[in-house]
Amino acid sequence: MPADWTELLADASGLTDVYSTAPALERCKLHYLHFDERGTSATLGLSTGDLPDRPHPEWEAKPFNSLTFYLVCEEITKVALNGWELPAPTLELTPAAAGVSVVAENEGSSLHLTAESVRVEGVRTTLVSETAI
Repeated sequence: MPADWTELLADASGLTDVYSTAPALERCKLHYLHFDERGTSATLGLSTGDLPDRPHPEWEAKPFNSLTFYLVCEEITKVALNGWELPAPTLELTPAAAGVSVVAENEGSSLHLTAESVRVEGVRTTLVSETAI
């Protein structure tokens, strides 16, 4: 497994443009899951309180304490979802023979999928309540 999970992504530029080192996945909260009913993709939304060390200039014009981004898993070949409870499960990406294995598990929830590719989309900063971080 690569030392940096972003090495598994087809396009990580949204994160690697603003971070010298992307936040560890265990430091990111999975807060969104959407399956595209028209195709074979799923989108996972994550947020982190680990702020970028190279923020875009337009981000610095407004206060922020969180960064949100989405992982788009494309050409899914396998998927299994069992429950979905809060707190959301932690996410893990590992190499798979057919691309990337995505696993999110906690006591009451599990998601397992295999995607041909995973890319970053929709990177933005937000100001959230301190209790949400």
